[in-house]
Amino acid sequence: MSNIINNLFSAEKAPPFLFLLMVYLIGVTTGNLGDALQDWFKPWQIAIFGAGLMVIIMLVLDPIPRFVNYLIRKRVELAPGIGAQPERYKGLIVLGSITKDVRKEPISAEVAIRYHYKNERSEQVLRHCWLLASGSASLKVVEQTIEKLKSEGFSEDLFETVYMSGDDADKPIEVYNAVEKIYKNLPAGFNESDIIADYTGGTKSMTAGLVLACASPGRKLQMLKPKAYKDDGTADREKGSDPKLINISFKLKQV
Repeated sequence: MSNIINNLFSAEKAPPFLFLLMVYLIGVTTGNLGDALQDWFKPWQIAIFGAGLMVIIMLVLDPIPRFVNYLIRKRVELAPGIGAQPERYKGLIVLGSITKDVRKEPISAEVAIRYHYKNERSEQVLRHCWLLASGSASLKVVEQTIEKLKSEGFSEDLFETVYMSGDDADKPIEVYNAVEKIYKNLPAGFNESDIIADYTGGTKSMTAGLVLACASPGRKLQMLKPKAYKDDGTADREKGSDPKLINISFKLKQV
């Protein structure tokens, strides 16, 4: 039942006209309720009750901010841009990759996880992380990365591995479908606006599929931008990298 209500009030999931209809019906209903309550309560008491009810709706369903966000992000930006460093998110989607030794050379997914795990006040923010692994080699590195982070005190229930065969991971549409499945089956208490996806790492096809899935309005996307580059133009891994928001917003539909 709660999922149905969230879908009706969610600007990320409900069609705009349906969302506006629900807001209109609530306005009419609460207006009539206010008229009925005038026989028992004073106007200032009704006003306080109405304000409190609106606060509860905003906290539980969060309809207005997400609908405003929908309208703002609905604009199509044909040229993607690299924005500022993102805030920490409680949900993160990352791509697994391959390295010889995760303790000496961490994969990009680990860098993204560490960034979102805690804020500047050392408070845990990240609550769920999906790691897409492609093939047995990538899966092994992902598992080693998870064990490494758990040994450092990261939450036991933080990680969820999404395994794809090497053949499927080489098909952008299959990666797209895997990411779509994540968004359609979010844990309780999560909305799309709570999730950010990092397309650094993985194969080129995995990057393509992830970007396509996260290009629609309301979904957040980031990359790890190297802090420095070598003379040959490649990233200087020793200098590290910083997460950067990627500003794209397309309305895409699978044909």
